[in-house]
Amino acid sequence: MNRKEIPSYITFEGVTEDIANDAYCLSQFRKIKKCDKTLLEIIANTHSTVEEMEDDWYQASIRCVLAFLKRQRSLTGLTSDCYIVFESVWLDDVKKLIAYYKSLKSPLESIDETYFNATKEIRSFLFNTQSVGSKSFNDVKNYLNANYLTNGKFDEKKENAHKLIKRKAERLYRSTGIDNKEYNWSRAKYFIELFYDNIIPAVLGDEKCLARVLKAFGFGKYKQNGFFVINSFEAAIAIFYLDKEKLKKVIGDPQSFVFSISLLNEQWQTDKIVSDKNFEYNEGTKWITYKGVMKDSERDKLLKTFDERNYHNKIKELYYQSNITPSEDGIL
Repeated sequence: MNRKEIPSYITFEGVTEDIANDAYCLSQFRKIKKCDKTLLEIIANTHSTVEEMEDDWYQASIRCVLAFLKRQRSLTGLTSDCYIVFESVWLDDVKKLIAYYKSLKSPLESIDETYFNATKEIRSFLFNTQSVGSKSFNDVKNYLNANYLTNGKFDEKKENAHKLIKRKAERLYRSTGIDNKEYNWSRAKYFIELFYDNIIPAVLGDEKCLARVLKAFGFGKYKQNGFFVINSFEAAIAIFYLDKEKLKKVIGDPQSFVFSISLLNEQWQTDKIVSDKNFEYNEGTKWITYKGVMKDSERDKLLKTFDERNYHNKIKELYYQSNITPSEDGIL
């Protein structure tokens, strides 16, 4: 029996050709919706705007990325210049596409239900699909080092690293409506450093770094935060390369990776002494965080420390966030 031929790498041109074909098909369907004329008349006489063509390309890119996340195609067969396609697609938009497909099968489900089920499906890719292992990780590792890292740490001075923070900060602004550039920038950078400082050692088996990656993926778990800053490249690395057994081990210890965050609209009373080591306030960004799962007794202790109702609301918000079940509601 002849040995099975090893498939060659899929090039950037190959991926973009697939996206271009899909985008063209989507544009034809969109044109049909616009008019009640015959198909030939529509194709001949209906022209797309630049904005429509850009949206066709993005929607086709989402479909392309979904095929990889579902493991219908392998990330290990791509050349590194393809990764930009994944970086351009927000994971939230992949979830919305899955939710749309689900709504066609279950039209009676609400939008929230289909989106929640789409999120569960993405999460199942992370926890229940087989890892390809770290031996094939070199291309991704080299790409991360070249574009985002210096000596294993995220380096904001690199051009693509700076652009990544900017894009996520703008995403925060568009999603939350919080018009505070310093706050959005610091929050985006916080997520990025959690992920990019730790993803390589996490893939190589470091469980502490794996916990920090999960912390990054739980960054927007509280739906009232209303933002989704994970891109599909970050999700794909985790889905394809993280050790699933170690993932399940770490997820069983939420104290190691859960953290909650809330914005305070005024200066915190810094004269108030908080003895809880898990509770932090950043005077520059005005956000408060709580590391780990907050117990009822810890919540009550914090409530007694502060009298103002606004502080009480924020403490209760942190308590609620920290107690969302991580394995079901908090990752990706």
